[in-house]
Amino acid sequence: MGITLADFDLALGKPAVDPATRGLLAALGCFGAVELEGSVDEGFEPTRYVVIGDRGIIFVFELPGETPASKDNEALLALKTVQLYPLSPQNGITVAYAGELPAGLSFADTPDDARRKLGPPTRSTPGLDVWKVDGHRITAEYDAERTRIRLVQYRRA
Repeated sequence: MGITLADFDLALGKPAVDPATRGLLAALGCFGAVELEGSVDEGFEPTRYVVIGDRGIIFVFELPGETPASKDNEALLALKTVQLYPLSPQNGITVAYAGELPAGLSFADTPDDARRKLGPPTRSTPGLDVWKVDGHRITAEYDAERTRIRLVQYRRA
């Protein structure tokens, strides 16, 4: 049985140490701690990326709101965004995401295809469309030729 959008939903918004988030990471073969990057001297990066290149997934963990980025707040890192990719070696993605994409999207979709499926985007820029659907924000980024989707981002709205 593969990972589903429902599995992502269980972990979205929850801290990295939450059992739902740890379970999702473990199911994908990630057993290490999600930690803030940087040293005390350099300052801490408030965003942490967990790349699961052999599954086509990047998880984006962020500190909530105005929480200061420090080792003291590391346990507050929460899963904010799931990024789903076809092949993307420059991002460490060696195998395309093979699961269900949100709202019936496909990596083969053009902008017109995606808009037919989801309606007019709530925000659009060249190469990117954003929709709010069922309490989620779905972002489709297109390749330079705008012939297919090169990234789908899924997060709570």
